[in-house]
Amino acid sequence: AMILTELATNTEKYSGELNLPRRVSCTIAQEEEVLTLVYRDNGGGFPDDVLLSQRNGVGLKLIRLLVTQSLRGTVSLGNEDGAAVTLRVRLEDKHRT
Repeated sequence: AMILTELATNTEKYSGELNLPRRVSCTIAQEEEVLTLVYRDNGGGFPDDVLLSQRNGVGLKLIRLLVTQSLRGTVSLGNEDGAAVTLRVRLEDKHRT
């Protein structure tokens, strides 16, 4: 919930500069033991320095921290007709000891 809130907050903060109606899509898929969440908006996309991990705001730092440390997953940023964030998390097998 915190991750989606941060992503939505970034959409609200940064995509409004284009004066377009905001559009957001969020897809979740599971393939074997990997859960993939893709969040997209129709804003201006990420600046190059953010894509190159040379600059992170507080929201992106929080997202990366939650995904990489708490969920042991990965975060990928891209620009595909706006900002695109892909989160991948390996699901734990609850039956293992």
